[in-house]
Amino acid sequence: MLNSLRAVARFFQKTIGWNRIGVLLSIAIISIAAVVLFHMLRDIDTNEVVSALKATQPTHIAAAANRTKIFFIYGLIFSSDTNSIYLNIQMTY
Repeated sequence: MLNSLRAVARFFQKTIGWNRIGVLLSIAIISIAAVVLFHMLRDIDTNEVVSALKATQPTHIAAAANRTKIFFIYGLIFSSDTNSIYLNIQMTY
């Protein structure tokens, strides 16, 4: 069994390449997600969404955007497997 798996891995490595397999899997995952998202959103009436946005006060929209930003930054700063606090941003120059 292990020899057959090694043979298959060698075949992919020599003929196709693991990078191409990764790209193909990524394209497949993105395509499936796009189809699912399309099917979920196809029944939404855009006029109803626009009228709901117009009925909402701009201060409420700004407050929601600010809270989203704050919790996103909070998640970046305090995301750790341990209890230590560190900034989870990798900067490359």
